[in-house]
Parts: sequence; C-alpha cells; structure tokens
Amino acid sequence: VRQHYAVQLCISHGDETRAPFYIEMLSQQGGVDGVMWMSTHIQSSKLALDYVQQDNTPILWVNSTSEPVIQFDYRSVSYQAASYFLEAGHHKIVLIVDAASHNQQLRMDGYHQALREAEITYDSRRVLELNRRNEADCSAAIAALLDEIERIGTAIIAPDDRFAAMIYRDCARRDLRIPQDISVIGCGDYPLLMYLFPALTTFRLPAAELGRMAFEILHCAIEENSDFGQPVLLQPELIERESVALLK
Repeated sequence: VRQHYAVQLCISHGDETRAPFYIEMLSQQGGVDGVMWMSTHIQSSKLALDYVQQDNTPILWVNSTSEPVIQFDYRSVSYQAASYFLEAGHHKIVLIVDAASHNQQLRMDGYHQALREAEITYDSRRVLELNRRNEADCSAAIAALLDEIERIGTAIIAPDDRFAAMIYRDCARRDLRIPQDISVIGCGDYPLLMYLFPALTTFRLPAAELGRMAFEILHCAIEENSDFGQPVLLQPELIERESVALLK
C-alpha cells in the first residue's frame, strides 16, 4: 500500500444485509480518507451515499449506482451477446436481467439496440426480470421459461455465469440439449464454470484492471484534493466456446 495508507476490506460475499454493519463500523472508527464502493445493488449503495454525505468523505463508485466513476460496460455485454446470437441465425433471443441491480437498464439498452439494428420487433415475453437475491423465485422463473422455450426463443442471455449454470441444470432436467435445443451466453467467466458441458460461451470482465484503476483514481483524488475526472468504461471480452448453435 502506498505511503501511509492502510486498506480495510469489507467483503459481503453477495450478502447485502452486511452493508449497514460495515457502514456503521466505518462511522464509529472515523479517520477514513476515502471509500471505494463496489456493489451493483441499489439499496446498499443508498446507505453508502448517506454515510459519505454525513462525513464529507470522498467515495469512488465502482460498478455501482450514483454515477459510477469506473465500471464494466454492461450495455456492451448485452449488445454484443444479442448481436452474436443474431449473426448465428437466432432471432428469438431471451434476455434475463437482475432486477435488484443498477445495471439492469444498461443491459436492456444494449439488447434493444441490437434488435433495432437487426430490425427485429421487441417482444416483452423475451425479457425476464429476476431478483438474484431470491434464489427460489429465480429457479421457479427459469423453470417456467424453459417449459415454454420452444415457443418463446432459441437463445438466452444470462446476467452472469451463475444464472447460466441454473439454466444448464434445468435444461438437463427437461432433456433440453445445449446448444442443439437452446443456446446460452453467460457473463463473468467464473473459473468453476469451466466444468460445465458443453463449455459455456461467456464474457470475461477485466476485474483486476478495474481494481487497479479504481485505486489509482481514488488515491489521486485524495492526494490532490481533486475530483475523479471522466467516467471510465472497461470493455468485456467475448469468450467463444460451445454453448451457441449456428442456425444459419
């Protein structure tokens, strides 16, 4: 760690109920020079905003609400995924989004753009909004989608690789073959997902670069007592594997 700074990590492991505890802890200990807030969930980001407004602490929003300074280009993820499916001959493309995440609208925008460019009419039946924090509801909704998939679509854009794994599981239960019966694209390129068969086509997000750049921006703002500058978008990388069928 540079100069006299100490880094304190508050890791939620996806449990957004921990956010109030961490914010209370920061408030009590004081002496915080800056905060790097990395959460896609809306409610916890609101709590963080209240904290920094009270203490006048600089906060760098990373992949978060409140005009993030640096984030992954989620609009590009869904745009590229939909475009990739279209080029493969798929015209009935299902988009799944996380309703609890701030990037929901960005993903929707990219999806709509790809459909417009291909002159394909938007069908609301092909957009599924789920709250990833409620796994039971997610599982039930994905199961219902797959029960109707022959009528609704031939391809699914999952919000992340975890959702893609749920789709794989439920396809196996219904004797639906990937990619022969349904094609799937994920997001994240999680290491454990290498064991899926067939191998999942997905997007790799530059997480290490995100962390490095976020620290550089926050450190510079603290040292120079300046603003954060222009927002930075980090581009996803499509990793082509075996989960997309060529229909042309």
